[in-house]
Amino acid sequence: MQNHKEEIKLFLKQNFIEILLTSETHFATKNYFSIPRYKSYYTNHPDDTGHGDTAIIIKETIEHYELLKYEKDSIQAT
Repeated sequence: MQNHKEEIKLFLKQNFIEILLTSETHFATKNYFSIPRYKSYYTNHPDDTGHGDTAIIIKETIEHYELLKYEKDSIQAT
């Protein structure tokens, strides 16, 4: 996802996306990004390397809260 940040921002805007659920983000602690007017939640692989992982990107105008993350070698859930 890191290499496609500008595409994601454009996609969210052009398609009026309020909630984006993603898998295979390939993030590690050091390479998150933020998008104006959206809140992002990430769950990394337990070994904190860039493989697997999930994310939720949600418009700030939507009332929401984050649940506990699920981080196992075989599955990650945000």
